Amino acid sequence: RAGNENGKTNAAIAIGQFAQDAATRALIVAAGALPPLVELLRSGPKICKTNAAFAIGELAEDAPTRALLVTAGALPLLVELLRAGPEKAKASVAFLLVRLATEMQHEITALRTGRDALAEGFESSRRSLARP
Repeated sequence: RAGNENGKTNAAIAIGQFAQDAATRALIVAAGALPPLVELLRSGPKICKTNAAFAIGELAEDAPTRALLVTAGALPLLVELLRAGPEKAKASVAFLLVRLATEMQHEITALRTGRDALAEGFESSRRSLARP
């Protein structure tokens, strides 16, 4: 959180490079890395935004982290970075947004399936109660 632009960009790069397996990613997230990375997306210089996007993309391999990113407000920042950010950041941001959208689509499908099953069960119960 504290430090100059060079220190922040180096920290973001290091986080992305260390985030190579699920256990390490979980430790990094548990240590509180997401809020400062999201803050770099929000207000950092271009180089910091680029490296924060890289680190976030690496950390977002795991579904719980992706959910935390959405909760932390990273989604509109990532979309803005895709729209107007440095070219170097756009590829990793696009990949991450596709991953987030795919996961959200799976969740929507699961909710719809559950809703349909509930409605079918309700209708079946109603019909059985209506029989003489």
